[in-house]
Amino acid sequence: MRSRIFLVALALVAAGLVALRACGGGQEELIIGVPPELAGTWRTDAPGYSDRYIEIAEQEIAFGQGEEGEARYALLGVVRIPDADGRAHYSLRYRIDVNTEAEGRLEVLLGAAELRIPSQPGILWTVQR
Repeated sequence: MRSRIFLVALALVAAGLVALRACGGGQEELIIGVPPELAGTWRTDAPGYSDRYIEIAEQEIAFGQGEEGEARYALLGVVRIPDADGRAHYSLRYRIDVNTEAEGRLEVLLGAAELRIPSQPGILWTVQR
């Protein structure tokens, strides 16, 4: 009886995985290291952001905060997510606090030498290498 319950549960899990993949849930691609097209110092001319930057390097990410200086964090991983518009959509995970192991995440859309953050679509970032 237990083996029958186990087989039914296993079949349900397998069916769920197939359904998840069919819905696009399995399309994320973990990338080891930072893709070359994403690396560099990204700046914008947008009002209120001209003294800000995002620096993406192999091991860390830094956010330039104007007069407040900058915040640097260890990069934990990069995930590429297919985008319907053909642009590369990346999710960068970084360690916020070593003591609590808190993580941050930056979602970006990468076009031809331009970067956009989905939560701020009106701000265009360009790279300086």
